This record gives sequence, structure tokens and C-alpha cells, in this order.
Amino acid sequence: MEKATTTNISIRMDKDLKKEAEKLFGNFGLNLSTAFTIFVRQSVMEQRIPFEIAVPKQGALSKKALGAQGLEALRNLQDEADKNGRSEMTMDEIIEEIRAARTEYKV
Repeated sequence: MEKATTTNISIRMDKDLKKEAEKLFGNFGLNLSTAFTIFVRQSVMEQRIPFEIAVPKQGALSKKALGAQGLEALRNLQDEADKNGRSEMTMDEIIEEIRAARTEYKV
């Protein structure tokens, strides 16, 4: 089997993006060069870019931002539950509260 010959490629990218990518791919045991090679091989094999490219909807939040908002919302709910003495509700109590709210607001 013949050894594949290699070539060097120079890519310009934002410094912070590079750091984030190196961290991400490092978690998979890959360096940036190997990750890029995987991307190119997959693209050639599929004869397309192997993922969807889309412009985010205006006002759309990233998954990271949504996750942070969700975590903050959960913390706020826990704080509110603690204030109201309801932090240790059972599932049946939670379901009953939801039913009562739906009846009250006719949802």
C-alpha cells in the first residue's frame, strides 16, 4: 500500500474561534489539522458540505445562550419555589398545580 503524500494548507480564521475549535477537537483527541482533514474527507465522500449551512433567524439565540437562559430560568423557579415553601413538591402536587392553572386561565 502506497503512503499518501501530504501538502500544507494555510487557513486564516479568528483567533478566538481557533482557540474554541482547538479546545473542542482536543476533547475528541484531535488536533485542528486532523479535524479539518476529517471534514474534507467527509465532504469529498458525500460530494457536499456534510452539514446544513443557514443564516440564523433574526433574534435567534445560540444553543449556548439558550442553555444559559434555561439554567437561569430553572434557578429563578427554584428560588421562587423556596420563597413560597413549595421546593419539595411531589409530581402529583405539580400536576395538580398545572391543572388548577389551566382551569383558572382556561388553557
